[in-house]
Amino acid sequence: MTQDNDRTLYVMLTALGALAGLCGWALIEAGSRGLRPDRDILGLSGVAFAGFAVLLALVGPAPLRRAVVPSLAIGGGLGMMFWLGSFRHAHVEGYLALGYPLAAYASVLLVSTPFAAAAIERRGGWRDYARLFDHSWRILIRYAGAALFVALFWALVLLSDALLQIVGLALFDVLTATDWFVAMLTGAVFGLALAVTNALSAMMAPDLLLRLLRLLAPVVLTVVAVFLVMLPVRGWDGLLAGLSPAASLIAFAFAAITLVTIALDRGPEREVSGQGMRMVTAALAVATPVLAGLALWAIALRVGQYGWTPARLIATALAGVSAAHGLAYAVIVLWRSRWPERLRQANIWLSLATVLFALSWFTPLIHPEQIAARDQLQRALQQTDASGIPLRAMAQDWGVAGARSVAALRTERPDLVAEIERTMTGRRQPIADVEDIAAQLAVYPVGRSVMPDNLEGLSIFLRQELASGCRIDVQGVPGCALYFGEFGAAETEQAILFAVDEDGDVRLWLVARNPDGQFEHIGRVATINDDAAISSVPASVLGRLREGEAVIAPSTRKSLFLGGIEFFPIN
Repeated sequence: MTQDNDRTLYVMLTALGALAGLCGWALIEAGSRGLRPDRDILGLSGVAFAGFAVLLALVGPAPLRRAVVPSLAIGGGLGMMFWLGSFRHAHVEGYLALGYPLAAYASVLLVSTPFAAAAIERRGGWRDYARLFDHSWRILIRYAGAALFVALFWALVLLSDALLQIVGLALFDVLTATDWFVAMLTGAVFGLALAVTNALSAMMAPDLLLRLLRLLAPVVLTVVAVFLVMLPVRGWDGLLAGLSPAASLIAFAFAAITLVTIALDRGPEREVSGQGMRMVTAALAVATPVLAGLALWAIALRVGQYGWTPARLIATALAGVSAAHGLAYAVIVLWRSRWPERLRQANIWLSLATVLFALSWFTPLIHPEQIAARDQLQRALQQTDASGIPLRAMAQDWGVAGARSVAALRTERPDLVAEIERTMTGRRQPIADVEDIAAQLAVYPVGRSVMPDNLEGLSIFLRQELASGCRIDVQGVPGCALYFGEFGAAETEQAILFAVDEDGDVRLWLVARNPDGQFEHIGRVATINDDAAISSVPASVLGRLREGEAVIAPSTRKSLFLGGIEFFPIN
């Protein structure tokens, strides 16, 4: 690239960045002033953000005239999908709060941009894996470098302002006097930084980063191997503890996919050549579907207990994408013949399938609010009460489909109208009756008992939590329990309270009797499994309590041991 071309590119990208900043300011201003409906602002924002993001990524490696069409196509398509999807909710805020619209939008944008860059560089370039790989990492490096430069620019402005204020000049106040100028200046600085990184593309090559990331492959494989070996030994109960285990499995599956892709690089001349690293790469590829399969199983167990929710559908989608990659990787590796090249080609089609799958979340093909609402409605119609049905979330968070299901439930189940009304109006439930709690509370060790008066010292909040848990059935017992034990040096009698929440996790409190014989909340209960703290406890521990598996034993102080979990009271 000649010096004149460099200068032209600097001016062009600086101007495009400034224009992008001004567009962002204009859309925010229009939204705050109510000049257009929120849905229109959302759709136009989707067009502008994606359009400028793609345009700024393509200009430089390709001339402006060739970059405009794919930028408009991707930006316009995503903006339209964003706008249409928003009609699932009465308000845009509720639509975005579920997370999946932004996640699907980002997925399409991130994956489609390298395809667009490769396609306009050469006819049929979107099928050239080497080009796709190079563009993906170069775009990432350019954007990261430009974002860092913008941060350094504003840091320098603040430092300069501090210096100039000594002589009575307020630089920062001058530059930030008008919002539109701040947006335009930020965009211009970002565009200029992109132009510089493009001009120095040879120095900005991601080779060093990729080589460093390759070093993580043996570490990840070791952790995965230890986990897979110890899982059947330690038991499968950990998979029941909410969505946290599934999220960890999904994260490791995607980490394995990324490291396998990095190890194979852009082609045979750059892929890992050592026999040891090739074996590590192959093993990670084969392990990926196992991790994804375990994640799907953990989610399926959760869905079987509590039904579908939008969050569980999102988790299932992520696990499904990782499973599709993992199955393809495992089959190709086990086929053995030219597996690195076959795997690189599979990545192209898997990426395109991921784009189509993400786009389907904006269409009637995948409507998570509707799927979840219909499932919860069927569960509510089949149950004797509404325990475990997320009525508040359905009514307030799941958009039009959730509200319709609540309305249908009101018609089909008149006995639940009072509870539905409380949910719809946002009124709190009546204060829990200690007699009702005492009648349902499972007390351990066997032979011990609790009178209603003993619970009068508990806070209203804690009583509400206990009452809610008692209404949930866990393996034939109420989802609330109390276990007496001498957990500390206190002279008063202590106990641990258990209550299951709507997500199926157990909440825990340490209580002790006061001089009047009433229980008072005095501390929390940490949970430890294999010397590691765990964030959620599965409801199945209440079944183990009933079976008499609980044991009080010393740790650094006395703890309750149950189902491989240590309950450590802290006060």
